[in-house]
Amino acid sequence: AANVAPSGGVGGGNPLGSGGPGGFGASPGFNGAAPGTGGGGGGGDSTTNAGSGGGAGAYCEKFFFSPATSFAVSTGAGGSGGAAGGHAGGNGVNGLIVVDEFYI
Repeated sequence: AANVAPSGGVGGGNPLGSGGPGGFGASPGFNGAAPGTGGGGGGGDSTTNAGSGGGAGAYCEKFFFSPATSFAVSTGAGGSGGAAGGHAGGNGVNGLIVVDEFYI
């Protein structure tokens, strides 16, 4: 149908929050909303299809009962939104590391 502008897909969420919303009509997708979440897909217009949202990163919760003095840890960077097609997708969000200490 003429003048149809579908919205982009929502980015993937995880236990820390929701992914970015898709672009509304002929607009780019929004960036992810919480650590490790995916960006929304770009919206479509009368000549291009809407994009799907990006996936979220993994979530892990780990307990160390006899911890070492130090640990080497890293987190991945959020991916860039795709630029191909009619409207760009939103960016993913960098990962997050949280360390909680408990004393008994």
